[in-house]
Amino acid sequence: MGGRIGWAHFGLDVSSEPRPERRPAPRGLALVVDDDPAMRTLVKDLLAWEGVGARELPSGEGLIEAVEQEEVTLVVLDKEMPGASGLDLVADVRRRRPGLPVIVITAFGGSGVRAEAMRLGATAYLDKPFRVGDFLQLVRGTLGSSAPGCGNSERAGGR
Repeated sequence: MGGRIGWAHFGLDVSSEPRPERRPAPRGLALVVDDDPAMRTLVKDLLAWEGVGARELPSGEGLIEAVEQEEVTLVVLDKEMPGASGLDLVADVRRRRPGLPVIVITAFGGSGVRAEAMRLGATAYLDKPFRVGDFLQLVRGTLGSSAPGCGNSERAGGR
């Protein structure tokens, strides 16, 4: 069975949300790090609605190299992945690019994980399943409050 998986596959209710308008001007490059290919595609598509280009990574391998060598303006990563955890990656990104915004998304969270992610330097945190509007608001706030390649928002999203 081929084709793309819809947003409802992830428990995302988009029926009551206004359809986001495409933003024509590019707003930078995001790295989307998640071991689930369908979730990477979903996040990449949502970022495209905001005019943000995205490159997908199936794990943390290659993330630090990309952060150091590319003009990345945002990192969106899953907490639970094989190999390095998303929280370890937050700390690694912070050491190399202290102002680079990082949004952590996870289905395995809670207040303790949220607190740890923020302590390690995550810009924002969002539980899965998340509302599309909540994710887009985090992206807008994060990129709107920072210059490209910088960013230092204190926002924390969630349900």
